Amino acid sequence: MKKIILILSLTSAIISTSVAQTPGVVVSDKPGWHKIAERHVNYKTDRDEIVMVGNRHFKQIKIKVEDAPINLTSFEVYYSNDTKKEIAVNKMLNIGEETAVTDIDNTQALKKVVLVYNTVGTVTKDVTTKTTTNKAGEKETEKERERETEKERAEVEIWGLK
Repeated sequence: MKKIILILSLTSAIISTSVAQTPGVVVSDKPGWHKIAERHVNYKTDRDEIVMVGNRHFKQIKIKVEDAPINLTSFEVYYSNDTKKEIAVNKMLNIGEETAVTDIDNTQALKKVVLVYNTVGTVTKDVTTKTTTNKAGEKETEKERERETEKERAEVEIWGLK
């Protein structure tokens, strides 16, 4: 019984470790922009690490946001020779927006990219839905509390230029 519990515990630890480290995989050598990786980030100040696999030499890099806005503090590019470049952004990126293109060392393969961000939720607001006139000739306004659907997370895409 103890062996079964030990095996289940080890299996669980291995699975959770492998899920936490989602690698970015690039298989194309064609020139142009390539999506290196994507990560779903949640609503708290966070730091996500994305390990790179495959052909990882790029001239430039940029970050694009989908699904929900985030406040991107910075991102760090780590190279295979264990050097790093930190890119300060300090900008609110709305859905569909991206960072400025940043030059990186294309003589070194990328090892990982670390995102430092704070996600931003959506807002709840009052919406006037209907104005009517009652029997006495007075206008009545019905207000309905409308809750916008809150996104649970934003999708962040990392793009590299070959």
